[in-house]
Amino acid sequence: MGRVMPYNMCSISGVCGERWGVTLPHGDICAVTGSSVVMPCSFTHPPHLTVTEVYWIINATPGGETTDLRNRPQYEGRVQYSADKEKNCTMTLSDVRDTDTALYYARIETNIPKEKFQSWLVSLRVKGLVIQISGAAIEGQEVKLSCVSDCSLRQNSRIMWKKDGHVLPLTQTHNNELTLHSISTEDEGEYSCAVEGREDYPSPPLKITVMYPPKNTLASVSPAGEILEGSSVTLTCSSDANPPVQSYTWYRRRGGAASVVGSQQIYSMTNITSEHSGLYYCMAKNQHGSSHSTDVHLDVQYPPKNMLASVSPSGEILEGNTVSLSCSSDANPPVQSYTWHKMNESAVPKAAAHQNYSISAVSSEHSGDYYCQAQNKHGNRNSTVIHLNVLYPPKLTRLLKHDDLQEGLVTLTCSSDANPPVKSYTWYRKTGDKTTRFDSGGTINITLTSTTAGLYHCEAANRLGSQNATAVEIALPGRGWQHVAVFAGVGVSVLAVPLVVLAVIAFRRRRKTITAASTRESTHSNRTTQQTVDNDYVNVDPAQGAGATDSDDDDDDDVQYTSIHFKSSRGQEVPLYSTVQMPKPHPQQQQQQPLYSTVHMPKPHPQQQQQQMDDGEYAAVNFSTTTTAPK
Repeated sequence: MGRVMPYNMCSISGVCGERWGVTLPHGDICAVTGSSVVMPCSFTHPPHLTVTEVYWIINATPGGETTDLRNRPQYEGRVQYSADKEKNCTMTLSDVRDTDTALYYARIETNIPKEKFQSWLVSLRVKGLVIQISGAAIEGQEVKLSCVSDCSLRQNSRIMWKKDGHVLPLTQTHNNELTLHSISTEDEGEYSCAVEGREDYPSPPLKITVMYPPKNTLASVSPAGEILEGSSVTLTCSSDANPPVQSYTWYRRRGGAASVVGSQQIYSMTNITSEHSGLYYCMAKNQHGSSHSTDVHLDVQYPPKNMLASVSPSGEILEGNTVSLSCSSDANPPVQSYTWHKMNESAVPKAAAHQNYSISAVSSEHSGDYYCQAQNKHGNRNSTVIHLNVLYPPKLTRLLKHDDLQEGLVTLTCSSDANPPVKSYTWYRKTGDKTTRFDSGGTINITLTSTTAGLYHCEAANRLGSQNATAVEIALPGRGWQHVAVFAGVGVSVLAVPLVVLAVIAFRRRRKTITAASTRESTHSNRTTQQTVDNDYVNVDPAQGAGATDSDDDDDDDVQYTSIHFKSSRGQEVPLYSTVQMPKPHPQQQQQQPLYSTVHMPKPHPQQQQQQMDDGEYAAVNFSTTTTAPK
């Protein structure tokens, strides 16, 4: 309120009395809304006048309205004048309002109607309370609220604070300030202040919105269930921020690093593959800061793929060793079952129903093409085929013999199962106790003569080993392959010598007889000219009539051999063979045992008229032995 200054009172007509005077506030009066305003006023007047009325008007104009404030509806009940009309013109205006701002005048009327007097103006400004905030309300910072007015508050005025209409039980500062320490979103709301005792005239409410960087940032995956390879996936980022989030960024973690994959709130992926599996998170940002979400795991599921079958050991696999077949696959969820299959075989061993199929003591039967099958709940897939190549030396080696009697040929074929295949076939011939290398090759042809007789076998070989086939006998019809005699003992040799001599004598006599007979009968055309004798025997039985009996069937003959060579007419040495069968004593009876002598005579020259087709003549000598039963 301005200081009181004396003013002269003038009549409305403009004539100032010499003895009138008035004292009014100088300058503007500023009042806070809801408060009471006192406009002090005192005056003096000429003694010959009697004051009949003192009142106040507003916004007076020449010839304008001069209605007493007490009679105005907006001032009803709020205007009060001093009871001393002779000297005091003070007015009290209570519960001032913004609409009370105006120019006020005091009017004095006297007993002389023309002597009406009006004071100088008094300016009244009514201002309400307002709240001022110190800085921006940013989360975590300190904020001060001040309750102020353009008009000075009375000293010791106490300010009452409210939030959303509720009185705050907070300690006031001495400057009518409300301090919010470390403001947060919980402090958000509408604040107002009022002078205590005049709560009906609060300040206009001040809405406080706390600003903060993004928080509660969340990343979500849609669809929320299983994500199958080939489908579409949407990642959505949400965050609470004030002001709202200005930018979103999507990241994917790879090991210890993260790379940007999207820059929108929503990140969409179509035709998703297993390559998209991994950890994702988003970051939200505004001018006050940023925050990122927790990781979300994108779990793309798919049936087995990238199938791989392998063999261990990876080098050569030898028969008898242990082999492991391993199957690997990429699948999500992991492979539930592995099964090994062998091409062209329906049966699967139980051991093959595992990721690793181990074969101990592998054999050639295990050779072949294998593949594995992996399965999970989304499907199955087969690996590429791997070849199991079991190496082994020749086995099942056998010799096949084919006789062509018309051509006098024998064909021998050797076959064997081997891996790697047989590198060489070697043929061997055995005569007597002597075995010699005869030929090579899978098949050989042999001309059937006495010189090619013998036991034949083949040997199949590769780099891992060899195997012999069972020998077969090759001999002229009616002959054995054994032409080389071996004497069993000195006693047999002694017996064999005279037998051979006897056989030679018999042969020569027989030869002469055949020659003479051939000469005599050559003129007879109806008789055969061939005098070939296939086999002549001379039986010498020193024990005839002695009651000799056959030997026991359970006793095998002991065969001994001797060999005598003669000179042919051409001076060539011709072998003569003798086979001697020695008698074996029987423990309980006398036996007559035959002794055989086989003589191989020299062949006549091919140009001789009497061609002899035989390869040998035979003489048989039969001996008997008498065995006395042991006493």
